Amino acid sequence: MNQEKIQQKRTFDPTNPLDIHFRIAEAEFRRFCTSRNVEEVTLNTNRDIETGFQAKQEEFMRMYGEEAPEAKAILAFHGTPTMTNIDNILKSNFDDRYIVKYDYGFGHYFSEFPDVALRYAGETNALILCLILPGKSHDFPEGSKPSSVADGYNSNRIEADKMGRGREIVIPNPAQIFPRYVVHLN
Repeated sequence: MNQEKIQQKRTFDPTNPLDIHFRIAEAEFRRFCTSRNVEEVTLNTNRDIETGFQAKQEEFMRMYGEEAPEAKAILAFHGTPTMTNIDNILKSNFDDRYIVKYDYGFGHYFSEFPDVALRYAGETNALILCLILPGKSHDFPEGSKPSSVADGYNSNRIEADKMGRGREIVIPNPAQIFPRYVVHLN
């Protein structure tokens, strides 16, 4: 018999079976701890977006080191009010032309907390679950109003918790984003 203890961590490696097992267990647990249930998950396979994302991750690995947290992807949610928006994001990735609000800097907004992203989901009852590369995050407390991501940083992170998870994460470059799943809620 072999017992493998898998610790919670912020980063996610979709090729690591231990990361996958942890996420499955975590998802199963959380399924019973919320007022919303997952009805369906759509897996998005878009080679063009994935190739661009992988190239950006390789760039971050060269900049920060292969095992550095800044070179690792995390999972984060994005809410948008229409299914048309979701379909367009899955096909073409996030587009800067559609950024209309930027309280914490110009870029695309994500949260590691689904309840935050749900505020922006309108009537879709769906969230996009993305792999994102925050890289080097500039941390801000609630109430801060940065106008952009500062030089030397790859993202803004608002209200990080003890694990480093951001209530809001601003990603300025769509190459740092891979919209992987659509989580449909009941």
